[in-house]
Amino acid sequence: MKITGVDCVLLSAPYADPTDGERAHYLRTGYRSHSFVRVRTDEGLDGIGETYAGVFAPEAVRALISQFEREMLGNDPLEVADLRERLRVSSYFWGRMGLTQSVLGGIEIALWDLKAKVLGLPLYELLGGKVHTEIKIYASGGTPKPLDELEHEVRGYAQAGYKAIKIRIVHLSAEEVVARVGMCRDVLGPEMGLAVDASQGLLGRPWTVKEAI
Repeated sequence: MKITGVDCVLLSAPYADPTDGERAHYLRTGYRSHSFVRVRTDEGLDGIGETYAGVFAPEAVRALISQFEREMLGNDPLEVADLRERLRVSSYFWGRMGLTQSVLGGIEIALWDLKAKVLGLPLYELLGGKVHTEIKIYASGGTPKPLDELEHEVRGYAQAGYKAIKIRIVHLSAEEVVARVGMCRDVLGPEMGLAVDASQGLLGRPWTVKEAI
């Protein structure tokens, strides 16, 4: 089996109000984009992967996949580790972090997906076997908005049956954070899980440990 092509498949769908807080910087159209990787072979089987970088820079993802395709054509897609190392070396001087690594992750997912199809096994069997029969989920939302709107949102998650939620608190003062988290805890009660995402990587001066505590 040989690789005959590596495609970038770009999709988008309505996602949120483009004026909604932190999302506004990449959802001005009101659409959220996704970037998928498809590895094609001479035996008619494809592998599909996805890279989260496609939410933010879909056109750049497409360019990188095209760059990596040159290194992949004609190779055996079942040699996942060898191919991953080939791509790492080929991008050594310009892609050791960030967007490139995210795209490489999407390519590797596609290769694993393809290998599982060839072997006729669920992919988890190739990655160590089944560990869980089910996985807990949580609702992710809570972007900066007026408290009454946030309260309405988290009540909706609780009524929908979620057992945990995550809200975002980036670019807020300590007082605002305390008010938002306190309100959510009061609304949700003591048993429901509550996580906060401060997106520290976006801050010019991330919190100290003392500030976070």
